[in-house]
Amino acid sequence: SDKSSDNVNISGATINGTVSVDGGRVDLSNCVINARTTGTDQHGISVSGGAEVNIKSGVDIHTTAEKSYGIHASEYYGGTINIYDGVTVDAGGSNSCGVYIYGKRNTANIYGGSFTSNGQWALNCWNGTVNLYGGTFHYNGTSTSYGTVINRGGTVKDLLAEGHVYYEGETAGAEQVITEGLGSEP
Repeated sequence: SDKSSDNVNISGATINGTVSVDGGRVDLSNCVINARTTGTDQHGISVSGGAEVNIKSGVDIHTTAEKSYGIHASEYYGGTINIYDGVTVDAGGSNSCGVYIYGKRNTANIYGGSFTSNGQWALNCWNGTVNLYGGTFHYNGTSTSYGTVINRGGTVKDLLAEGHVYYEGETAGAEQVITEGLGSEP
């Protein structure tokens, strides 16, 4: 379909649930997104169907469910997520990720923002593509199995300083996990 007719702008809203975007384009600014608090797969923003989602300044995303992602790109149909400065993601569940890019058809361009996970990863790239232009990533969990950023067979390009991601709250040995595969092609 003509994607220009599928554009949605959301500003100044409080959303209790998931913003699910399947195709088209959505621009979010100055919003609070509180994902559902019970169950699994309760994401703040879920992207698929070749959608383009622009997450702009003033967007605060909170998840607390056991398996939840602040921003999630689905494996099957792909999409592009652009995340700008002034975005805050707090993924509080025990198996949570701040940003989870899953599948070769998915791309995230991260220009800024603050991403925190208390469960697994602040940024998890699994066979997708992530272009880092900015952003701060925090891991507040206690497990030595998880950390701030992981690349599992995808492409993570740190365009600020090749081979370096800006991070806080690391567990032992996290530097190796963070830098593994930076700048490599899948």
